[in-house]
Amino acid sequence: MKFVADMSANIIIIIVVIIIIIIIIIIIIIEYAFKLEYSSNVWSSVTSTDAEKLDRLQQKLVALCQYLFPTNVHVTYEGFLTCLKLLALHNRRLFLDALFLFLSVQV
Repeated sequence: MKFVADMSANIIIIIVVIIIIIIIIIIIIIEYAFKLEYSSNVWSSVTSTDAEKLDRLQQKLVALCQYLFPTNVHVTYEGFLTCLKLLALHNRRLFLDALFLFLSVQV
């Protein structure tokens, strides 16, 4: 009986460690994504295939967050972005371009 209790405690510890590693990976990916947005108005003329690849990466990350932090109701991709207080990649780049233009005109 003690062996089974020790084994289940070890399994719980392994699961907790795996969850912590996944959360650290998510944080690293989010930080990298924010670094990609630095001066995005300069490099935003990337090809549409590159933009689609970045958008798919964001969709996969959001899907992973939905899996790790499930809600009781079905939430769409856009709805979950709203919960995370994020914009879709295309909309975020448009916003940053408009902000750059506004700040350039202000000076």
